[in-house]
Amino acid sequence: MTGSERKAAAGGRTLQSRRFLITSGPLRAPIDAIRYLANTSTGRLGSRLAREALDRGAAVTYLCGPGAARPDPAELQDGQAKRLRILPVETFDELMRVIGDELGSRTYDAVLHAMAVLDYVPERAGSAKTPSGRDRWSLTLVPTPKVIDMIKRWDPDVLLVGFKLEVAAGREKLIAGALETGRRSGADLMVANDLREVGDDRHRALLVDSAGRVAGEYADRERIAAGLFDEIEKRLSGGG
Repeated sequence: MTGSERKAAAGGRTLQSRRFLITSGPLRAPIDAIRYLANTSTGRLGSRLAREALDRGAAVTYLCGPGAARPDPAELQDGQAKRLRILPVETFDELMRVIGDELGSRTYDAVLHAMAVLDYVPERAGSAKTPSGRDRWSLTLVPTPKVIDMIKRWDPDVLLVGFKLEVAAGREKLIAGALETGRRSGADLMVANDLREVGDDRHRALLVDSAGRVAGEYADRERIAAGLFDEIEKRLSGGG
């Protein structure tokens, strides 16, 4: 029986009583009182993942960055809104605090860490507006810790799904990058994609397991969400 068939047979509630933490969208890093660094993440995939989990009966905590797409309350039904918590965050420090608090105070079956975390932030941010008219403004950026590497330390038993975005990478590089991140972080599954294959109506991705095997290949967000949750269901039920 496929995941879709199990879902239909169970009235769409194949993940009832399961709890998911999903991170999604961009972060911001202040430069001064009015300016910030950010990235181009839209959160559309994370939002679709949250909807898929809700459709399958799960409870979802959706931790999202500024402007990230989120499930539309008008489209939720059958009590789904009561199973959805939305926690907005803006900065890296806020993300670390909130996700640490969540994993320390609640029991989650799985974490889907789809947020585009800033790898570098300004070493220091000004508290006032930097005057305009300068010929040059130099910033020193420092690396941030890898959030995905912390998740299994906070909760060793949680099923962890990571997301690895590359640019202009071939298939083998996508798989190798996902495997390296997965092994370092202890992720059970990695979704690997190339920025060139991401757009409004497409989002090609590979699902890579901890052994480097490709468990799925998808052409858009809907197929990613369905295929990923089919695999998650199998693993949570002891089949993977």
